[in-house]
Amino acid sequence: MIFLSPMVYKVPGVDTFWEWFERNFQCSHNLGSYQKDDWVLRYSTKGSINAKPGRSVALCWELLPELKKVFNTTEWDAYINLTYQCAASCDRILITSEFSRPYYEPYGKVDIMPIGVDTDLFKPMNKEEMRNKYGIPQDKEVGFWCGSTHPMKGMQNVQKYADENPNIFWVLVWYNERANLHLKGCEFFQVPQWHMAELMNCADFQLSASILRPYYIVEYEGMACNLPQRKILNIEKDFEAGDHPRDRIFEKQWDRNTVKKLWEEYLT
Repeated sequence: MIFLSPMVYKVPGVDTFWEWFERNFQCSHNLGSYQKDDWVLRYSTKGSINAKPGRSVALCWELLPELKKVFNTTEWDAYINLTYQCAASCDRILITSEFSRPYYEPYGKVDIMPIGVDTDLFKPMNKEEMRNKYGIPQDKEVGFWCGSTHPMKGMQNVQKYADENPNIFWVLVWYNERANLHLKGCEFFQVPQWHMAELMNCADFQLSASILRPYYIVEYEGMACNLPQRKILNIEKDFEAGDHPRDRIFEKQWDRNTVKKLWEEYLT
């Protein structure tokens, strides 16, 4: 049996990794006594566990250690300490980017496993039809950005780039709080994932404005829509999207069909 401890709560309109995982694997949230063949998947910011005699995996997906390095602050130390505590107490550590390896190697065996992109949902669509549907100008160069006011999202870089390129029309999707951007031509949306895939297909490019090295899942989703990535900062990334972004998703095994097989191999 696979135990998810604890479950990250569902987000309306978002097919989270956890929901996808439960559809594809037999899981339980009823934590109790573990058998030697059981697995416990632990989200890292929840701290340490004692899952013996089962096998435990720390899912160290947080980018907080990278944030601490970039901003040179103690703001996130409490969560970082919980993440390291979790990593040290589990049998295995899972990360999603090679850039995260140095932060967790002191605490145990580190493996890399992608979360995966739904390439059936995020796919190329007819740009003219999508722009008509959402009222986006047909005669403009359209940029797409998705994020929040969290400093790692690089909202200030979006504003700077938009100021320097005033002829671009922007499609902006934000989570939780509305991004405080002052752009001359734009539409703001807060929408479910299936609408976001359509909005991505309204655009000519996706702006990569993050100040951290790992790509974010929303950038992979844009690539699955075959949306060119316009990187505006001289920051090394996991990999370059290239001229055929959707093909790169499959080359890097970031599609969910492949990810399912990778998880099956990992858990057996």
